[in-house]
Amino acid sequence: MPEVALTIQPHGGPNPDPGLEEQEQLPYPDLAPVVLGCFKQTSRPRNWFLTLTSSSTWLRYVSILVILLDCVSLGIYVPGQQRSYKLKLLDSIVVTYFVGEMFSKMFAMGLFGYKGSYLSNYWNRFFDFFMDHLGLHLQVSQVLGPLRLISRVASMRDIVSAVLFIFPMLANVLCLYMFVVHIFGVIGVQLWAGRLRNRCFLGEDPTAMYNVSLSPYYVNKYGELQTFLCSPEGTSGRHCGEVPPNRENHQICSLAPPAPSVFGLTGAGTNACVNWNVLYNVCRAGAQNPNSGATNFDNIGYAWISIFQVVTLEGWSNIMFYVMNVYSFWSFLYFIFVVIMGSYIMMNVCGVVISTQFSDNLEHLRRRETRRENSDVLGEWLCSKWTGCLAVIRRRASNRSVSVRSLQVISNKLVGFLLKPAVDNWGLL
Repeated sequence: MPEVALTIQPHGGPNPDPGLEEQEQLPYPDLAPVVLGCFKQTSRPRNWFLTLTSSSTWLRYVSILVILLDCVSLGIYVPGQQRSYKLKLLDSIVVTYFVGEMFSKMFAMGLFGYKGSYLSNYWNRFFDFFMDHLGLHLQVSQVLGPLRLISRVASMRDIVSAVLFIFPMLANVLCLYMFVVHIFGVIGVQLWAGRLRNRCFLGEDPTAMYNVSLSPYYVNKYGELQTFLCSPEGTSGRHCGEVPPNRENHQICSLAPPAPSVFGLTGAGTNACVNWNVLYNVCRAGAQNPNSGATNFDNIGYAWISIFQVVTLEGWSNIMFYVMNVYSFWSFLYFIFVVIMGSYIMMNVCGVVISTQFSDNLEHLRRRETRRENSDVLGEWLCSKWTGCLAVIRRRASNRSVSVRSLQVISNKLVGFLLKPAVDNWGLL
């Protein structure tokens, strides 16, 4: 097979593709070569902004300081009062600084289309671009201002990323959790729908018979905080006969209606007051449930709310006592199972999933960052080796022709020479 000769220009000769060589020599290959149609990476204004935004650490510290000042401004603001001149000035400085920083990064990195462009980073999309654009129009966006700290601190970005990766696994646990709550809710609706409305009502009209005005149903001195619930006669629970007697002047009234003055029943050892509470002797459903109607098992929605309150262990014993009064003493077993399943088992499962997944994801992010740093070091080393070898080839091939077969042999040896240390050091193959 005849060999085809290929002539290589001597060092310093004309370059057939100057654009490619210029692109390879860009100081920031991942960023846009040209922005606004005329500003290259090596041009004076853009070069300043690239140096400022890419390799300057004091800019990050200044940004963190401005964010902390914004937090102080939000902390000392009193809602309902007009903001002082100093607070308005501080808010204007914060907004102006971050808008200027946003446009500086856009000018230096390019807007989009490249790996290192401004909008290619989703932290810049939300915490800078979206919030700065929103902050120019809405006052409520100032509350989200401290979230900019996440995009400035690498460790906080890793933690937030790890938390976001937990959601898929946590969603499965939450679905199981809601399934358990739903099962207990269905049981509660089947057993106690409408029962928490039971009150002890008057069995006769005291206004017509005794000329006294009483509440339609019994209400103790605590009102709705400790509602007296009852169970109909012939069933388990608390009955209207257990309504405590009336008290007057810190004494228990022991006389039954009608008024003692009619029969002259007064004397030593007998409290001269009528126990009108004995008239509350009819247990039937009223119009309202306890806690302003929030605590009940009338439907599955309210059952979920009640069980969620039991799971949080906030006032769960009151709900248990309500159900025990209107249904049965053994109702406490239901709430014991709810507390064990919801507050201990399922909550601990959620905690284990969060802890395990968070640790794994955080370690994965750190390993990925380490591999990225190693790949950058490897890339720089390969570029330096390749550049040096090409310079040697170009220098030796000056003013003479080199065959294609010879170039193939040289390239194969060169690639093997370059990849062997990479395989040994980083295990790429």
